[in-house]
Amino acid sequence: MRQCMDGNQGGLARHLQNTRIAATHDDEKSFAADYPLLPTRRRFWERVLRNTGHSGTKAQLRSQLQIVFEATRQTASAPVGTVVPADFIYDQISTDLINSGELEREYDEIIRKQRDGTADGALRSSLCALIFLIGKLPRSPGADDGVRAHAETLVDVLVSDL
Repeated sequence: MRQCMDGNQGGLARHLQNTRIAATHDDEKSFAADYPLLPTRRRFWERVLRNTGHSGTKAQLRSQLQIVFEATRQTASAPVGTVVPADFIYDQISTDLINSGELEREYDEIIRKQRDGTADGALRSSLCALIFLIGKLPRSPGADDGVRAHAETLVDVLVSDL
């Protein structure tokens, strides 16, 4: 796993450039501990949970641990170099978002209907989910992490095979 990460260091280092959650030199220390979740995606998930979960810090931590466990469980049998795409969190929290009124059921249905059994449909669904989640991040000065739903950002957070 370490060899795979080292071999892809250049690509990993450019993830989410020009944002406050961009890859840093300190990320190298946590690659093994975070794998199959990349540090930039962990930070993205933390921001999403912080800005959508209004049930408190303990619930947020419990949710985050459960989501990471599910992501790890689903990628456990995948080849080394497989990482969790950032949109994985959408399916994990969408029911709570609907119940809290932060996501309209109609939009959730649109996102889910994109999955028509084809690779293109899965990609459309992932992109829609990510665009929704990125839209939940704060834009106010001081709180803005600079993450925007641009093509480069979406590619950075969707890569699942290093």
